[in-house]
Amino acid sequence: MDEEKVRSALEEGGSIRAAAKLLKKSYTAVQWWIARHGFEVRKRATLVRRSERATPHER
Repeated sequence: MDEEKVRSALEEGGSIRAAAKLLKKSYTAVQWWIARHGFEVRKRATLVRRSERATPHER
């Protein structure tokens, strides 16, 4: 795997698991490659509005 292919797959797929599928490699192989070459993947933050209803834990 080369850096450009991994970077492109991560950007297109959005996750290590999706990138692994695009690269036809295992999740572990892609994760190992990222760590071995000194990179990290930061999770995308998603803003979600909390519902007005109380959850079972809040009752």
